[in-house]
Amino acid sequence: MNFNDYKDKTIVVEGAFNYAQSDDPKLKDLKIPLVYRLGPGCCTNDTWAGFLLEYDGVFPPIDPG
Repeated sequence: MNFNDYKDKTIVVEGAFNYAQSDDPKLKDLKIPLVYRLGPGCCTNDTWAGFLLEYDGVFPPIDPG
């Protein structure tokens, strides 16, 4: 919604790190890095907000905990 406020800028984010996958069968092997936070929800329909990442370094390992 406010992508242009953050486009091409360096930001610091705090939250859970993971990879997302596309629902598009052509992109099934693409792993999209992201940092997110869970938000309040109801009836197992929790929400989350975060950022997809473009990063030149090495991403940290995923914490299974």
